[in-house]
Amino acid sequence: GTALGLGTGYLLQRWSIPEAPCRKDKELSYWKMGHPKHHSTEDAGQCGLLVNLIYNRDAQCHSHSNFTRNGLPLSVQKGLAAEIWGSPQAVDAVGAYTPMHPAKAKMAKWSLLRKELHDSLSLCNWMGPWVASPLKERGYRGDDSIESLLYSLATGDRKDRQELDLAAERIFLLHRALTIRDMGTKEMRARHDTIPEWVFTDKSGKAPFTKGTTNMDRDDVKVAVDLFYDELEWDRATGAPTPQTYRKFGLDRVAGELGKRGLLP
Repeated sequence: GTALGLGTGYLLQRWSIPEAPCRKDKELSYWKMGHPKHHSTEDAGQCGLLVNLIYNRDAQCHSHSNFTRNGLPLSVQKGLAAEIWGSPQAVDAVGAYTPMHPAKAKMAKWSLLRKELHDSLSLCNWMGPWVASPLKERGYRGDDSIESLLYSLATGDRKDRQELDLAAERIFLLHRALTIRDMGTKEMRARHDTIPEWVFTDKSGKAPFTKGTTNMDRDDVKVAVDLFYDELEWDRATGAPTPQTYRKFGLDRVAGELGKRGLLP
């Protein structure tokens, strides 16, 4: 009971189960630190990868996969992506991925923030977000402000989409700070945001970005992580939020405590 209660990561250590073989076998769906992947590269290429590497456990995020798997033609998806994330290159056809683009990092950040909002507001991330619609008369556009509309209606505290996104970003920033404190290191890129070996391999031997494959290119993934950290205003080298980012979100005291412990970049 104790072993199970501690979680799979500690269970592996307690029972001397090596992690390395799990990180090489795609069929095991293992990601890192004792938890599995959840809608990773097989659903949204680099965006799925970025969402999975950032959490301490099964990401349980459907923001990105609910868009890529919404059934709309790729041309329509790309048109919506241009409006939401700034470029049609934010999305690819599933299994026909292309090299990293800054808009993919924007989509990954959006996916992360929507998941945090849904967890905080008790909304269903398996059903939302609702940025696409099946209705032709709407131009297949959904509504990216549903979360803020529901929040404002239920609480009387009126916030628009941008304001609620900032609240979500503050939530995850605090999550990152707690992870850094509890791990006792600011080296998140090297020690926390890790990627299993199976992500970079394909049994057929096909190269990354070959149609029909979901394996990623190592150098391209480095670019993806860089751009993702840039979107979050975190330090590229360490993956830790900067003092300026903590201050931006009113977390000066958090930055001060981490600074005392040498946990700021």
